[in-house]
Amino acid sequence: RDYIDFMASTSNKNIQGMAGLAFVFCRKEALESIKDYPIRNYNLNIYDQHQYFIKNNQMRFTPLVQTAYALRQAIIETKIETIEGRYARYTECWKVLLEAVKKLGLKMPVPESEQSHLIVTIMDPETPKYSFNDMHDLARENGYTIYPGKLSNAPTFRIANIGDIRPEEMRGFTEILAQYMGSIQ
Repeated sequence: RDYIDFMASTSNKNIQGMAGLAFVFCRKEALESIKDYPIRNYNLNIYDQHQYFIKNNQMRFTPLVQTAYALRQAIIETKIETIEGRYARYTECWKVLLEAVKKLGLKMPVPESEQSHLIVTIMDPETPKYSFNDMHDLARENGYTIYPGKLSNAPTFRIANIGDIRPEEMRGFTEILAQYMGSIQ
């Protein structure tokens, strides 16, 4: 942490809050060093935001109050679960998913040893009957959300292990995935 001047994050990534808020942690000296930089974006000027907050004890623009309250609750829940506990839960969900992916004969472009345990990218099945939209709709009808791949031109879809997901819920999803895969064989 001695070598980090600025660190930005959002209210939803691994904190499990609602999406919609961004925040920055920074060293005061680093913040002071940017006060005379040309302003490129009025809304995202963190120096002016900080100065306004110091002077007025509030944000320059109307914040998403419900998202701020959700972030506060998410931080409380993170403290209760602990970072280590949360990562262990994410890892357990990842293991459940990987077991199903292997059992179903699906392929992953990222080697297992290099995966983060947060999101798993899976290659689209190589069968003409495969339809991401049909698979998505079946998952959605059963209470699960999946995402098409978007990090490369390779035909993939992604399953997140992050969020308030428990291993038993991941097992439920893998049953839906197996059901879909069985329907396209």
